[in-house]
Amino acid sequence: MVTRRLRDGQRLKRWLKTEAIPMSEPRWLLSFFKETHLHTLSPSTQSFSLPFQSSFLCSTAKTFWKMNRRSIYFQRTNPNGFQMKNFGELHIAMVFTHVSNLLPNIKITDMVAVAHVMNATLVIPQLDKRSFWQDSSTFSDVFDEVHFISSLQGDVRIVKELPKKLESVPHARKHFTSWSGMSYYEEMIHLWNEFQVIHVAKSDSRLANNDLPLDIQRLRCRVMYDALRFSPPIENLGKKLVERLRFQGGRYIALHLRYEKDMLSFTGCTTGLTDAESEELRIMRENTNHWKMKKINSTEQRNAGLCPLTPKEVGIFLQALSYPPSTLIYIAAGEIYGGNIHLSELKDRFPNVILKEMIATQEELRAFVNHASQTAALDYIVSVESDVFIPSYSGNMARSVEGHRRFLGHRKTITPDREGLVELFDKLETGQLKEGTTLSDLVMQLHKNRQGSPRKRGGPLPGLKGRARLRTEESFYQNPYPECICGPKSGLQ
Repeated sequence: MVTRRLRDGQRLKRWLKTEAIPMSEPRWLLSFFKETHLHTLSPSTQSFSLPFQSSFLCSTAKTFWKMNRRSIYFQRTNPNGFQMKNFGELHIAMVFTHVSNLLPNIKITDMVAVAHVMNATLVIPQLDKRSFWQDSSTFSDVFDEVHFISSLQGDVRIVKELPKKLESVPHARKHFTSWSGMSYYEEMIHLWNEFQVIHVAKSDSRLANNDLPLDIQRLRCRVMYDALRFSPPIENLGKKLVERLRFQGGRYIALHLRYEKDMLSFTGCTTGLTDAESEELRIMRENTNHWKMKKINSTEQRNAGLCPLTPKEVGIFLQALSYPPSTLIYIAAGEIYGGNIHLSELKDRFPNVILKEMIATQEELRAFVNHASQTAALDYIVSVESDVFIPSYSGNMARSVEGHRRFLGHRKTITPDREGLVELFDKLETGQLKEGTTLSDLVMQLHKNRQGSPRKRGGPLPGLKGRARLRTEESFYQNPYPECICGPKSGLQ
């Protein structure tokens, strides 16, 4: 009996390092593991506990944890008949990028593809240090620079910095047109007749989502899901956070709660805020020069589904999806606006809300203080590895994580229909609807096809013409199927 339990304890330790503990295993195994094997874990792993103790495992019969079917789908990022480039001598023509996103992997990926098309050498991007977050992080602080360069050596030449001999040569400062295709960038090659360096000041959404050669699409996936590996300190702590969440509760939801000051100010969304908070956000928007929209009607924004869900709305949403109060929820976000005052509206319904500060020591987090891009990378890792990912708003982080989870096997991602939910929330406020079975049925029906199941990427909205239609296409990075995820009917090899 003792031998069998030791063997079971070893099995449990292995599960904690890899995936959720199988639901069929006896509950006593956890307490036995704590008694016999806890000393083998790092000290920081031992000292954390849930704010609300609940049953350790949930039933596998509950469909809200159920994984999407994925056995017939597989990843495909290798080139299709692609000839590796022979770069020979160092090209003097370079793309010199400057990215300003909190987690800039999408922009960097697009610039790698553009450099490949234009046969340019890419200089390691500089991260914007003048943004709202005032983050001084460099590329190598966030990503594994050596791996990035070496893994793409057959696709594009990458150098760490602009050679001194090219600092004084003619430069072109170019704002490439958004959502451009191959023909546009092939035309841009003429710039090399006059310039040896191109400084790309803006790199967001510069490459089309659709109608690109298969090799270019798969190159984007190689960059996004392999080359842009996070730096070792981020990877190591990110894996520890996942292990500790698994140790705490087995399964967890990663909630990208974009209820942060910059997002609320940018979108002009003030639902649930005090007059003083709303005024603070208005002043911030007025004083941020590169935000073009200054006067925003919060009610119109919300009714159109353009506002992030509030913590209270997220709580109602999760409860309507039949998640129990014991559910472990990791907040993948920065500082929530209003702090615990607003977050408590979620915690009242789901007490097991976990912030990274609750499962990492001060010593572990010290290196990440005031480095928002690095803490966002930690959240990215925890979100990709979660059992369920739920974004409260559809920004770059949310799209990137959803696409990565699709690439890894269509892991469950529930994307809230914010416009549809607002109608239901308003009916709750006016008393036309009450929480319970009816609301739950309506919410589940609204989201039956919004859970990350395999499907082809969505095209533009009907009726739109010209470049306006490109803005409404589903992002390639949100759904890289079918180019990078092959199934029985994709027709791709």
